[in-house]
Amino acid sequence: MLVAMLEKILRFIGYTAAIAFSGAVVLILSVSLLPENRQPTGISLALMFLSVVMLYGSPIIAGAWLWRKGQLKVKQQVAVAAANASVQSAAAARSEQQEALKLRYFERERLIDSVDKHKVALRRNLERAVRKNDYGVIVDDRRSDAIHEFFASIDLNFQIIDLRESYEVVFEQLEMHDTQV
Repeated sequence: MLVAMLEKILRFIGYTAAIAFSGAVVLILSVSLLPENRQPTGISLALMFLSVVMLYGSPIIAGAWLWRKGQLKVKQQVAVAAANASVQSAAAARSEQQEALKLRYFERERLIDSVDKHKVALRRNLERAVRKNDYGVIVDDRRSDAIHEFFASIDLNFQIIDLRESYEVVFEQLEMHDTQV
């Protein structure tokens, strides 16, 4: 802390001395450009005015310069911190997304295994859920109730895998077993 403050003070003194020296150089240049009547006019007058501002205003100029550099440094640090926070939040979101995909995959695999394990009972319950009249027309269809009962019996987590996808998996697996037989 003390070293940083000492460094800032020395930097301020160095900038002040450099600006004052430059002002002295400009003053010497303006005196050398004086016309023969030794009355400052035109460029020599402008250079004299500039040299006076640089000589007497060197502490103010140096302070303003260092303050501006400090402000830019703070803005840069804020931008870097914001970028780091953005990268970290994106990484966390990506990690959460990957975890959700893993959970979805495992829940889907558990559903496929359950369909394979209980395919006979599931098929029987699905056939019982459909009632047809004497002409073969479906009068009552309660297959969704039978599937929901199956989902409840295996404790399927619908926060991980959605209902539509679950239906698709069940019917794909049953259809796959039908084509294998």
